[in-house]
Amino acid sequence: MKAGKIIIFILLGLFAVIFIAGLLVPKKMDAKQTIVIKHSPETVFPYMASFEHMRAWNPWNELDPGAKHTIEGDPMAVGSKWLWVGEEIGKGYLQIEEIVPGQKVVSTLKFTEPSQSAATDIRMVEPTEGGSKVTWRNTTDLSYPFERLVGYAMSGMMEKNLSDGLQNLKDYVNKQVEMKPVAVTIGIEGMTCSGCENTIKERLGKLPGVMNVEASHEAKEAIIKVDSAQFNYEDYKSAIEEVGYKPLGIK
Repeated sequence: MKAGKIIIFILLGLFAVIFIAGLLVPKKMDAKQTIVIKHSPETVFPYMASFEHMRAWNPWNELDPGAKHTIEGDPMAVGSKWLWVGEEIGKGYLQIEEIVPGQKVVSTLKFTEPSQSAATDIRMVEPTEGGSKVTWRNTTDLSYPFERLVGYAMSGMMEKNLSDGLQNLKDYVNKQVEMKPVAVTIGIEGMTCSGCENTIKERLGKLPGVMNVEASHEAKEAIIKVDSAQFNYEDYKSAIEEVGYKPLGIK
């Protein structure tokens, strides 16, 4: 009996510590990081704001390379949605709620599986000495007491992810700005619908130096905007064949 009472008192003590600690830590997790990029806000903004570009520099993508991603609507307009589902990153989406061209994008970030959570994702750019100051901020309300304790413990990890993402963005913008884009049209046989077009766009969009891909099953072609220094037709030929279509050469 004495041992049982001791265990009960220990458990009550632990719960007391948890509930008291929950009162002492912040009610909201607010992680924020900044970086300076040597280009104007007008140049940086599309790369920072567009979901199409964000997929290339967001560090969370590296956690689950096999995840499936879908972008609905204009990648840089209110209502646009970036959805994902994967074994490592679960299921969720990022949706634009507010956009101020050249300045700010505010989005809702939601995870629906395996657990549910919501946050506000804010990306801002403003002129500064040496180019543009980019700020990436993530805020979320935390329930008492357990979410507050977990959020407090994870805030450092979140700030590191934001910092890594901004460095990725800086490298990505510098690389994109230095590119010399050309438009290359490749004939493709076997596309029969919009789903085929999306498959081609998704696959060719992953090749080095690609900035944009437009595909048409009616015209039997794909028009690729790509850095001239990184274009190699054999890579495109292999990629098209890989997803089940027949390349017909450069038009």
